[in-house]
Amino acid sequence: MSDATKERKTVLVVDDDEGYRMLLSDAISDAGFNVIAAKNGQEALEKISQSPDLILLDHVLPDITGIDILKKLRAENSAWSQKVPVFMLTQKSDLSTIADAMEGHVSGYFIKSEEALSSIVAEIRQKLDL
Repeated sequence: MSDATKERKTVLVVDDDEGYRMLLSDAISDAGFNVIAAKNGQEALEKISQSPDLILLDHVLPDITGIDILKKLRAENSAWSQKVPVFMLTQKSDLSTIADAMEGHVSGYFIKSEEALSSIVAEIRQKLDL
């Protein structure tokens, strides 16, 4: 288990709702992951430079959309930016929002009001334990 503690995976949580961001961050941290949190798009873009192992990205942020952040990330010319798993977090379940996210090569899509924190953590575990 010493190898696992040395190489804890890092998850970037981007959400402008402080309560939800803290709940989600705590759940992910309790599951054994390092957590980096960002409250807006600008912070997210700065923290992406730390190359987290997985990104949970809110769709609606006060300064830039999650889709725009995703497109900037995928446009970078690095192996990491092309393959890092990104999951969209949103309250929106309309098809055009989902289609935009899929076009940006998201790994998954969580509708906040419909997903328990435990199922989000389970999805993260599954994606990062491969």
